[in-house]
Amino acid sequence: MYSNTELHDLKNAYAVLNIPYETPAPLIKKAYRALVKKLHPDLFPCGSQEQITATKQIQEINVAYDKIRHAPLRYHIVSYPRIEERRRRQADQNEESAELKDTLPVDDRFEFWFRFVFGCLGGAIIGLPWFFLFAHNDQAVLVGYFFIVICFGCCTVQWGGRFWKLILELWWWVWP
Repeated sequence: MYSNTELHDLKNAYAVLNIPYETPAPLIKKAYRALVKKLHPDLFPCGSQEQITATKQIQEINVAYDKIRHAPLRYHIVSYPRIEERRRRQADQNEESAELKDTLPVDDRFEFWFRFVFGCLGGAIIGLPWFFLFAHNDQAVLVGYFFIVICFGCCTVQWGGRFWKLILELWWWVWP
């Protein structure tokens, strides 16, 4: 999944913003904005040492936010210290469980399937007019429709609300 250096960089980025690993993307954005509002260089007198320090801190905060803006460790095992520790103990006992190190906890599996199912339903609803528009008892249209429905489900799992915001903005322009 992530190499050790990438994981270390991501952990440092979370530390810069002072947020836990399991924080969702909207709360990461909220923490970022609060820090920027608090430490923005324009709040300090021009040319002062405080402004120079704030500029350096804002640069660090911006770099950290760019790395973690989409909550990359939310679903990673690092976000669940008790599970990670249990997996380490299992890996020490036998080599077979070492492959299970990055699996998701049960509650995240529920979130995954919840997003997938409702993403598929949304894709089915949005794609329905096109299906009826182009369907002339053609099996290829039906296969394409189901492919689009599955793609909507997968995109919802991966990008969540950002995907639906984009789709709904575009949908109003191209509705038949």
